[in-house]
Amino acid sequence: MNKKIMFAYVIAMMTMQLFFSRDLNLSNTIFPFLDGVPIATFALEFKYLSTWYLPIFGLTMYYQGRLSNKLNGYGILQITRYNSKQVWLLKEYVLLFIELLVFIGCQCLINLIRVFWGQTNVTNGMGILLFSYFLMIYVIISLQSLLEMFLNSRMAFLIVNIYIVFSCISISEKGLPKYIYYLSLSNYGMGFKENLGKLNRLYTNDLNIQVSIFILVVLEVVVIIASALKVKKMDVI
Repeated sequence: MNKKIMFAYVIAMMTMQLFFSRDLNLSNTIFPFLDGVPIATFALEFKYLSTWYLPIFGLTMYYQGRLSNKLNGYGILQITRYNSKQVWLLKEYVLLFIELLVFIGCQCLINLIRVFWGQTNVTNGMGILLFSYFLMIYVIISLQSLLEMFLNSRMAFLIVNIYIVFSCISISEKGLPKYIYYLSLSNYGMGFKENLGKLNRLYTNDLNIQVSIFILVVLEVVVIIASALKVKKMDVI
């Protein structure tokens, strides 16, 4: 599908999220996507999840087949310009980093309209939570790209999205051992789980955000190394 159309689709998902989140009980009312999904009843969780998940679904669809198409199609000509396939791969991950910065920047700009609605509450940890949210998405898209080196791009897309939704819903009980909550990457970008709102009983202290960021950085390094090792063995030239 045309990239411009897919870009518009992602922006549409972000705009839909803006309007769907108007009636949710949030602390970060100016950037509601930072609060995520609370641990609550299934009906309430589904309500928050269906809103929070929209842009992430759009982004995973936007990047579906991004790396595999280049490795098996027109990207071969680009790879031949580099002395090392690993250098080319690293450039792709840097480009992904920059593109996601643009997408998250657009998401923030779209949500600034909430200022005109009089919804301007923010938390003290909004900056670090925004960074964690960005890293979470970066790792998710990177993981999807890695899976595409082993599987069909559609299968990789399905696995990643099923994991996001299933892990968010299944790990949704209070009082579980701390390490259980860290098994879900989606938790890493949620103020509800990091206790960075303290607005009401929906906020829980299940994760430490500094630990979350450290884990995300380590995971991203592991994904990049695994991708480099795989692409080194691939006959793309």
